[in-house]
Amino acid sequence: MKQSLSSTAANYQDFITSRGIEGEVVELPDSTRTAAEAASAIGCEIAEIAKSVVFYVKDTLRPVLVIASGINRVDEKKLKKIIG
Repeated sequence: MKQSLSSTAANYQDFITSRGIEGEVVELPDSTRTAAEAASAIGCEIAEIAKSVVFYVKDTLRPVLVIASGINRVDEKKLKKIIG
């Protein structure tokens, strides 16, 4: 039985379905602010989690989204060399 989704999650489910993307949006009842919490909530290893982190370019405040494996840390010095 499918769970009831919030309107935001339902809109996202409709969006991906309308584009032929297979997948099911799942909302979790507990916090998943960290990769460890997310892995625990869905019963997988931290390395199987993709985390998203937003950084801002210092001079322009341009946002940069980094998606990384949950087990890895983002090297801010390397990122700075790449994005300036």
